[in-house]
Amino acid sequence: GILIYKTHKSQTTNNKMGNEVSGEGDYYNDDEDDYAKQFDGIETLGYRVLGVQPDSPAAKAGLVSFFDFIVGANHKMLLGSGVGLAEGEEYNDVDFPLLLKE
Repeated sequence: GILIYKTHKSQTTNNKMGNEVSGEGDYYNDDEDDYAKQFDGIETLGYRVLGVQPDSPAAKAGLVSFFDFIVGANHKMLLGSGVGLAEGEEYNDVDFPLLLKE
């Protein structure tokens, strides 16, 4: 499976158009939730979820665009500091498709 770091609570509300929108206060707060604290001190790379197709396995799993990060797969974390990488630059030491196949 894929390891996901969720930076939000998965509560959503439906508007009149049937689209899901997140309400105010749907984000994890370190003071209120210990979930995020389990990641303190871990130097992990992650891939930000940029889009989730409706009715896809990702949507059914509750992934949210821009707020969730893929941080590992098949019980392996994507490790490394990423120091020196420019925004948007690829981390070439991680073969993510291969990692998912293992």
